[in-house]
Amino acid sequence: MKALKGLVAAVGLAIAPIAGAAVLTYDLDATLPDLDPISSFGTVTISDVAVGEVQISVNLFDPDGSGDRIQGLALNFSGCGAGTSFTTDPASFGAIVDCDGVQADGYSDGSFDLFIPDPPPGNWGDTTSVTLFATGITAADFDVFDTSGELNLSIHLGQIDSAGNSIWLGGTPFVPGPPLPEPASIALLGLGLAGLGWMRRRSTR
Repeated sequence: MKALKGLVAAVGLAIAPIAGAAVLTYDLDATLPDLDPISSFGTVTISDVAVGEVQISVNLFDPDGSGDRIQGLALNFSGCGAGTSFTTDPASFGAIVDCDGVQADGYSDGSFDLFIPDPPPGNWGDTTSVTLFATGITAADFDVFDTSGELNLSIHLGQIDSAGNSIWLGGTPFVPGPPLPEPASIALLGLGLAGLGWMRRRSTR
């Protein structure tokens, strides 16, 4: 029985969420090389899965329905150094580490640390998320700027229009709009205002 309890405890630890787990979201809202602002092409989210395991998810808006395709993703990594390496799931992607040496085409102002390329035969296809594995990594390790201090990441998108053109985009921290009030909150506000009105009428009698 003690052995069974120990096994259950070990499984619980294995699947328990990381304390202080981070979720980072970046907006694809600038074109390279000049960082011209544009309507967002989508977002990239980096989140903790488990100790030493981080998931990178891409959500493309594709407003014109041209079938935007991910062709590569460049990231920054705060712990980049000699011996830094990652494994990926799917394994066919791989991760190329070149600290401060990864550059987006035409963007000479800054460099990145890590590049996840398109696996053969090309394009990420329908894959929109990749998991990175390395000892002790967390999502917070990727919350750093490139060498220019401008971008957190960069993505190469293909087939952005009917002519099949491609584009490099820069990612900056996503800033959500103000949250819409929930119906319950609106109802409570209404009751509060009604109560204030009633009290005011009583005080004037």
